[in-house]
Amino acid sequence: MNVSVYRCQECGGIFSRIDALQRHVRIYCEAKQTLDQTCIQELKEQMKSIESTIKQLSISRPITINALSQTVVLTPWCSLRPIPIKASNMLLAFTKNAKLIKYASMTDAEMADPKTAGPYVLELFLDQIKRAHESPASRNIHLDPQRSDRVLVYTDRDLWDSIQIDSATCFMFDGIAEDITQMILDPTPDVQLPNHIKNAMAIATMVYREEPAKYAAQARNLLINHLSY
Repeated sequence: MNVSVYRCQECGGIFSRIDALQRHVRIYCEAKQTLDQTCIQELKEQMKSIESTIKQLSISRPITINALSQTVVLTPWCSLRPIPIKASNMLLAFTKNAKLIKYASMTDAEMADPKTAGPYVLELFLDQIKRAHESPASRNIHLDPQRSDRVLVYTDRDLWDSIQIDSATCFMFDGIAEDITQMILDPTPDVQLPNHIKNAMAIATMVYREEPAKYAAQARNLLINHLSY
């Protein structure tokens, strides 16, 4: 009888079940945790520098709505963190979005199975984009009226640049994945997240990172529909 063997790429440990390997990598693998901590520390230092630059470049623009003056803040697009993701929005996603509530209630093996988890992972990333875009006027990304395959993003040069919609989606999804990783390890988030939600966030991010281009392609029409409003 053939027995499947799954090997940890970080420490070489061998497991007979894929869910056991995934649990090991996510929780117990010391080699992976050491590597992750180093990468996360480097990312945090990079993000501090980037956020400092973004704050300096943020531009307030007055607009008129119903004859009333209202200030809208446009934050320049940054490919490393196009949209801000907050723990409070993540908590709303897993307590208000029925699809994500269901995902968080699954077993680790179900949440880590790409065939089962795919629609839920896509839902999580799109949910966070929509929550970050609650105020359409302050969005730093809009559909390009000249090209159906492109979007306009607001740059630090006070201009709107046209880029491929699939590239923009990848940038946003990658940024969300990085924010989730930092959020899980952050000892002082804006709100405390229950462990089962952190677990679902971590596994969803792992599933996304296995096939990021696939999720960007699947999100294309859904993102176009979202940006139409």
